[in-house]
Amino acid sequence: MNSILTSVKKLLGIAEECTDFDADVVMYVNSALFVLSQIGVGPVGGFTITGSEETWEQFSPDKLKNEAVKAYLGVKVRLLGFDPPQSSSTMEAMKNTVAEMEWRLREEFDEPLGTGATAADHIKDAIGLHVENGRMQVEHTDEVTGETVSDVLATEKTGKGISEQLGNILEKLNS
Repeated sequence: MNSILTSVKKLLGIAEECTDFDADVVMYVNSALFVLSQIGVGPVGGFTITGSEETWEQFSPDKLKNEAVKAYLGVKVRLLGFDPPQSSSTMEAMKNTVAEMEWRLREEFDEPLGTGATAADHIKDAIGLHVENGRMQVEHTDEVTGETVSDVLATEKTGKGISEQLGNILEKLNS
């Protein structure tokens, strides 16, 4: 089952050929995908479905992670309003399950899909850190001229550690 909509419908007990609830399920799936996007799970920029055309491979090439997201969507869509449990204890148990699944997915997807970037890569990009001619450099805006400049970071051999310099740069950025 490659279609995101079809697989979620199956988890909800809806036959693939039954399209009576598709608009509702699509809305709830997209709400759940929005939540996942906010916690860093899924493609950069988010992901939505419009019907049964969108596939799991479009969401992520990682089949194992997709299975976890599929299970999450099944529970989350039910909680969001598609046949929610009537029992308050069952509802509470499902909410706890969703919270745990969100935590686990956030841990597993420590990088946005499709980027290959790590958290360190995002930090380097945010502060303009790059390597040029074998030296670490940081791009920043000169406060006087307003131009983008690139400063070489000293190494431990020069007496000033890179960590200290990065701390100074981050301090400047935050002020």
